[in-house]
Amino acid sequence: LRRLIRPLESEAQRTSRPEMGQEKKNDELSFGEFLKPARKFYLYANMFEFKIPKDRYDLIISISTIHHGSHEQVQDLIHGIHGALMENGRAFITVPDFESGNKRGAFKGYEKIGKGTFNPLSGPEKGLPHSFYREEGVRGLFSKFKILRLNLDDIGRWVVWASK
Repeated sequence: LRRLIRPLESEAQRTSRPEMGQEKKNDELSFGEFLKPARKFYLYANMFEFKIPKDRYDLIISISTIHHGSHEQVQDLIHGIHGALMENGRAFITVPDFESGNKRGAFKGYEKIGKGTFNPLSGPEKGLPHSFYREEGVRGLFSKFKILRLNLDDIGRWVVWASK
């Protein structure tokens, strides 16, 4: 868990501003401190096993996270997200592009374990599945949603803005 929070701490330090509800005394704001006022609202769980309550949320965000599973796991989770959104609820989700990953050699040192899914053979994410998508695959993932916007960003992620 610490390995996952450290990059978020760095981002919180880099982007912290007084309007976020914190007096900025110096350049360091830990992610834990950033979350402290709302800590009772956070739950850490396996995203593929957690039963998301139905019709409960008006916005769900996942940035560079939801793709850490097989295509089937990601599809099931996105269907669960659809069910968890209230009527007209929105989702903002990113998933990596297969072609961009292939062009920059992202699959070197990875083992293919399924269609578009690879496991790193070394490093901090060794053994953690990574699913990559082409545009038609992304549209399939979000077939239950109304896609408001779909674009490929400059670092090779599909950025999906969708509503229920």
